[in-house]
Amino acid sequence: MTKIILEGALGKEFGREWELVADTPARALKLIDANKPGLFAWIRKNLDIYKHYEVVVGFEDGEMVEIDEDGLTHLPKKPTSIRFVPIVEGAGAASRIIAGVVIIAASVISQQYYGVSAGIAQFGIAMGASLALGGVISLLTPMQNSSVTTEERKDKTSYYFDGPVNTSEQGVAVPVIYGDQILVGSQAISVSVNIDQLI
Repeated sequence: MTKIILEGALGKEFGREWELVADTPARALKLIDANKPGLFAWIRKNLDIYKHYEVVVGFEDGEMVEIDEDGLTHLPKKPTSIRFVPIVEGAGAASRIIAGVVIIAASVISQQYYGVSAGIAQFGIAMGASLALGGVISLLTPMQNSSVTTEERKDKTSYYFDGPVNTSEQGVAVPVIYGDQILVGSQAISVSVNIDQLI
């Protein structure tokens, strides 16, 4: 029997843990849908929220592998556990921090009280920590908004690989100079105009 774990909203809707005879993740989903119809319909209905799913497979030797699309229908060896984690697209930094903390707490609790193996719990803790740290980093380093619109960018020629060019747009990269010889164009940091220059 293979232990199937549905995380997040997927587990809340269809049950978090299943024990099934499934040798691939695709087979596991078909068996769950056969026992509790509506799984695939729910996945299609929530594509705008959960566009991607992380699928982690555990094997008898303790190896934990995150698989790609090819691994959904074929695995190199028999799995002992298959975990499906819905990934929320476009979540804000605060949401990622909260989700990371929840995953860490769930991993610790499941190991202590429900007998989940240490390898699975450690993987959950690592995944939650990376999610939470990514949210913290997003809060500390917000993306700079460029004043150049998408349409304006399409009309402009790119000189990133054609040699140096002088620019005066807002929101473009400022080159970092190392050494005494430079091969980059200049970037205007500040520009001012007064009445004397116009007359």
